[in-house]
Amino acid sequence: MLSDPSQFPALGSLRWSRPYLIGPDSYLMLGDNSPRSKDSRGWDNRDRYDPEHPDYGGWDASNRASWEVPRSLLTGKAFFVYWPHGKPIGPDIRLKRDFQVPFRPYVERMKWIR
Repeated sequence: MLSDPSQFPALGSLRWSRPYLIGPDSYLMLGDNSPRSKDSRGWDNRDRYDPEHPDYGGWDASNRASWEVPRSLLTGKAFFVYWPHGKPIGPDIRLKRDFQVPFRPYVERMKWIR
């Protein structure tokens, strides 16, 4: 639905608004606004450690909300845009509504992040 602009008016009637509280020293991960992107609001708690079921494989005992990412789990910093959206070339052949071939890497948008 989000990849089809003609469907956007239907989004106005939906009530998706809700607060996402973020604790101190925690972050909300955001996607890159592409149809295949997901942000942390859509994550679950499968990584949560449950002492009553230690064999389930969870490792996170912080009791955080599913959308929160604690600072301790951030292991790096983005420094380069290396694969921006493709740039269509040639005829418009759609494999899906939001996926056109042929395309080439949009090298003009590759850059260092300051």
